[in-house]
Amino acid sequence: SLAYSLTGWLALPILMALDFLPRAYSVSAPSAMRLVATWLIRTLRLDDPQVNAAPKLFSARLGAGMSWAVVSLHLAGAPTAARITSIALILCGALTAGLSLCLGCKLYSVLMYLRGLRRQQAH
Repeated sequence: SLAYSLTGWLALPILMALDFLPRAYSVSAPSAMRLVATWLIRTLRLDDPQVNAAPKLFSARLGAGMSWAVVSLHLAGAPTAARITSIALILCGALTAGLSLCLGCKLYSVLMYLRGLRRQQAH
């Protein structure tokens, strides 16, 4: 996404979207980024905390959707909107990598909370 934001080369968000797709449907699905992350965790002997799969799947689906949005906006002739979307994706990834703050996971939690409130009000 950073490289796309700087260059506008369409192949990059396409590759990102294709990498997100398997992770959007299965936490254990192989992807290039997952293989690199697993290698880094083992090589650097970092903690690999176990997390609930549902928020991660939701987050991966958001990432896939945002990546395809970048591609679609680019093809629709809206390069500024494509770059803004790409920068938003970069920020989400940076927050996850640097601060362990997964915005997609937080959004999932908020949506599940609101869903629970709505169910309580229906009864």
